[in-house]
Amino acid sequence: MAALADLQPDRRAVLQLLVARGRGYDQIAELLNLPEIVVRRRAHDAITTLAGGPAGLDDARRALLCDYLVGELPASRRAEARTVLAEDPAARRFARSAAGRLSSLDGAQLPELPPADEEVVEALDALDARRERKEELATSSRKGAWLLIGAVAVAVIAIVVALSVAVGGEDEPTTNTGDTPTQTSGGEDDASRPQYAVSLTSPSGGRAAGDAALRESPEGPMNLAMSAENLTPTRQLEGGGFTAYAFWLDGPNVEPLRLGFFQPQEDENGVSASDGTLELAVRLDGSSTPAVDAKDLEKYSELFVTRETLESAEDRPESPGSVVLSGEIGTVTG
Repeated sequence: MAALADLQPDRRAVLQLLVARGRGYDQIAELLNLPEIVVRRRAHDAITTLAGGPAGLDDARRALLCDYLVGELPASRRAEARTVLAEDPAARRFARSAAGRLSSLDGAQLPELPPADEEVVEALDALDARRERKEELATSSRKGAWLLIGAVAVAVIAIVVALSVAVGGEDEPTTNTGDTPTQTSGGEDDASRPQYAVSLTSPSGGRAAGDAALRESPEGPMNLAMSAENLTPTRQLEGGGFTAYAFWLDGPNVEPLRLGFFQPQEDENGVSASDGTLELAVRLDGSSTPAVDAKDLEKYSELFVTRETLESAEDRPESPGSVVLSGEIGTVTG
């Protein structure tokens, strides 16, 4: 297998810009005055060389993995790439071989890859132990975000008073106080409604982590509760604008669906900033958030949080920014 130093200079430069500088195919194409398809082909050729060849993968699957490795895969297809990596040993070997050489680039930022085949058994054992521990904690604690949905209204109001959520869609941003979902009392009827839990982790392996839950309300729409910590604090930007966190649903055959934004309450000086924690509770009923019910949720497999830079509170990004937390949606009951 070739090393980075063995690549043609133009191929090596493209990988440097993609992996270490965070540039996209379109930006590199403009910089080099080349068609974007040429830049993409050079990147794919270089990655295939670093991996030692196509490893028996067809062109479509190899292209999917190459785009995933350099961060140029749309959010709507990342789940597809992860599925391929999880199920196809040849795809894992291809991706791990290429990533091992790309990681030698100074400042390289690469996605997480599944472990080598010989590590799978040990990893699964560790995962089972972790899952059992989380189940024990979930049983004995009310701190999990999914419990916020089934808790009494007082618990949600305590969150709402302190926070403001500007939700997606074309309406004017509103606060959590005005958009708080109507809470239902516990009971057999609540227990029979579909519930889904999500464990949120950082794709880059950082300290940020959290939990989320979706539960069907009596009227049909899903209630969403989410909590996270160790995020980079949101802040006002010099010259105007601010950072905020957006939350999305994604699936293998659909475009990402933006559910809304998290923004903390303004202080006495009108400055909106957070300490790196996120807590919210909203109803996905189509009023100030997209309408999502249990049937709609079948299309989605992942919930993720992105960090966005907004010029104003009216901004509505159509595509996700940098993903800071993500997790697979798992059924709890239903």
